[in-house]
Amino acid sequence: MWRALVLLGTVACVEPSLVSCPGSDLTCPVGLVCDEVHHTCVTGEQLESCVGLADGMTCLVGGSLGYCSDAVCLPIVCGNGLVDRSEVCDDGNLVSNDGCNATCSSNETCGNGVVDAITGELCDDANRLDGDGCDSRCRPEQETWTIKGAALHTNSTPGQLVYDAARHQMLYVTDGTTWRWDGTRWSLITAAGLGIFDWAWSFAVYNPDRQTVVFIGHTQTGAVGREEIYEWDGTSWTRVVTSSSPNLSQPVVTYDPVRHLLLVAQLGSTITPLWTLDLATGTWVAKPSIGQIFSYQGGFAFDAVRGVAVLVTGDGKVFEWNGTAWTTIVAAPPVATGWGVTFDPRVGAVIAVGGATPSNKIAKWTGAAWVTLAETLPSPRNIPEVAFDPDRNRRIVFGGSPGNAAYPLLGDVFEYDGSGWQHIDSDAPPEFDDFGRLSYAYDPVRRTLVQLGGTAGATTGKLEVWTRTDDRWHHQGPSPIPYQNSALAAAYDPVRGGIVVNAGDFSTWLLDGEQWRKIEDAGTSDAQGMVAMAYDPIRRAMVGLDGTQTWSLGADDRWHMLAAWPAPTVYLTLAFDARAGRLVAAANMDVFELADTGWSPTLSPGSFYRVVEDPRRGTVNFVRGTGSLWERVAGAWFEHPALPIATNGSASFAPIEGTLLLIGTVRNARLLFERTFVGSSPRDACTGGDEDGDQLIDCADPDCWWSCTPTCPPRASCP
Repeated sequence: MWRALVLLGTVACVEPSLVSCPGSDLTCPVGLVCDEVHHTCVTGEQLESCVGLADGMTCLVGGSLGYCSDAVCLPIVCGNGLVDRSEVCDDGNLVSNDGCNATCSSNETCGNGVVDAITGELCDDANRLDGDGCDSRCRPEQETWTIKGAALHTNSTPGQLVYDAARHQMLYVTDGTTWRWDGTRWSLITAAGLGIFDWAWSFAVYNPDRQTVVFIGHTQTGAVGREEIYEWDGTSWTRVVTSSSPNLSQPVVTYDPVRHLLLVAQLGSTITPLWTLDLATGTWVAKPSIGQIFSYQGGFAFDAVRGVAVLVTGDGKVFEWNGTAWTTIVAAPPVATGWGVTFDPRVGAVIAVGGATPSNKIAKWTGAAWVTLAETLPSPRNIPEVAFDPDRNRRIVFGGSPGNAAYPLLGDVFEYDGSGWQHIDSDAPPEFDDFGRLSYAYDPVRRTLVQLGGTAGATTGKLEVWTRTDDRWHHQGPSPIPYQNSALAAAYDPVRGGIVVNAGDFSTWLLDGEQWRKIEDAGTSDAQGMVAMAYDPIRRAMVGLDGTQTWSLGADDRWHMLAAWPAPTVYLTLAFDARAGRLVAAANMDVFELADTGWSPTLSPGSFYRVVEDPRRGTVNFVRGTGSLWERVAGAWFEHPALPIATNGSASFAPIEGTLLLIGTVRNARLLFERTFVGSSPRDACTGGDEDGDQLIDCADPDCWWSCTPTCPPRASCP
């Protein structure tokens, strides 16, 4: 509507060069037009430039770009007191640090998306959240990965439990990694320094003379094998150069502190050789043969009381080396022994724990016979690791298997303090067999991570459930869902208030806390079993992919066809990109977005293991097998700091209170990684205080979304 008034003459009592605007105290020079809407004077050019143009369209005034507003072409001028299009503010001056900066692009408040250095801001990501890279006071935060939990396993590629007396710590060396046990949990010390060996025949022992842990591993190059020796000084592994080493394909190792030599014997040979290694000179010396051993399992330990090395084999024989000759004693232990042999100073003898077949017996060797001890293991174990911690005065028994097979791979620890056993569960979920499928889902209301699937289901016939709360994993027990070696997908549904699970028999269930409810029976829809699921807040529905089609779970609790899937495959992951407002799916090296018309290809960072949503940042992340993390922002991919160690498989899930959690398979362990952003100010505890100093309290503070609106993250579109 035309709201500029053209003045046709002058009005009495006004200076000849000015005219007054009717109904206003505004006066304009002769030749200009009163603009009552914007309370200013405009030129005829400003009026003509907007003829036929809608508000907001670009126009020209004085050769410069402007914009149309109520049929007037307004120039974009900072400092004129008018908030023009593209201006955030305009306080009538070109001075910063007064609530509107000199370019009128910022109101100089933290969280507006503009870094106002003059007010002390070092970053500004357009929000007042902590923990997303830029805190609520516009200070940068450091992105950090930490290992929150580790489950080590002993069967797949066995390692060696060894006590490092010089540094007063229990170590486990396996598959190129070195771990420390503190009595509660494992921590990774290093994943570097050791080469590639036949880890089933690699050993570590403590050398009190050099105060190092000695590792000996058998490596094979073509048809030629050799032993490689490394020493651990508490910081790193250093290779020990030795004379021509023997080719011992199944060695067992112990250290003789009396004669200051490493003893290396070979099992599984009709004529079993013994070699000694002087670590001071790096010299190998062949010693008299042990005799005939037909077992590929055995343990080697030095008896500090009797001053002899004791070799216990899986075929029920005991051999003793006194530094000069062997003594053979056919005295089978209570159970044929695997690798669970060590010297226990509490009983003053070499002991054997578990067996080559599951056993809970512990026996000590007197030099002439085996004597069964009263303190049996709480549960039978197949080839566990055993060592003694003299500082804590405890016998440590780690891992093994409850059955004759290699699975399940146990990651728990038993500690015996002289009066009883303490059973310490792993702080990462249990391992799965080669055929078991698993899925993760996070329940934001109950603040619980749920893991579904596992080897236990293969024996119980039901899908097993584990939950993670208070930084520990708990076995919830079997679900009512039949265990099958097929597709399994799960995701939290805020509409239904629980975790939706689509099982291998094509049935659909809802897990509400610990209560199960069947949503849809198997075979009642055409869906062929979901391999990926995610909640779409735009559609307000759970969306699933079965490898060939896209499905939506309707209000009638039935799956309905939504769109075709463009690249049939059985390995898919799915997540919602809150910034883009679209579901993102990944298959191998391809990435797709779901729009109203269906899936369309988009940029990909390359091959991956799993895509995961980060609700706090409102983005989608890829975790690649190398341990690298990529984040999708505005359709482009950016690389972030890598995990502390590369993963060879990964499962991912939603954040807990704003931290990104990932489970990764790392060689001989399963690890729980946590990604956090750490800043200079403390995090708000959301309990009535203002710990982060942003002057926002409880639910008025966006940092408290995880407790106030847990199903509606900061950037989500929620009803």
